[in-house]
Amino acid sequence: MNWIGIHPLAGRGDPAIKPVSQTVVSKPNTPSRCDGWLNARIESYRLRQELLKDLISVSQALVASNFIKSRWLRIVRR
Repeated sequence: MNWIGIHPLAGRGDPAIKPVSQTVVSKPNTPSRCDGWLNARIESYRLRQELLKDLISVSQALVASNFIKSRWLRIVRR
């Protein structure tokens, strides 16, 4: 029986041949022309994500600080 699960006919093909998806194609060691550009885009995306996280945490801290101040002012004014 071959990899598809079909009994091979005598004299037709090699039952040990595997599908193309299971074969390993060696990747060349030299980087392609777009690798540098792609890596720069990925790094830029990561930096933007970090900056956005920092901006969100700073704005949350600012909102919390203003909320606490306004609450204390309400208590003191009473």
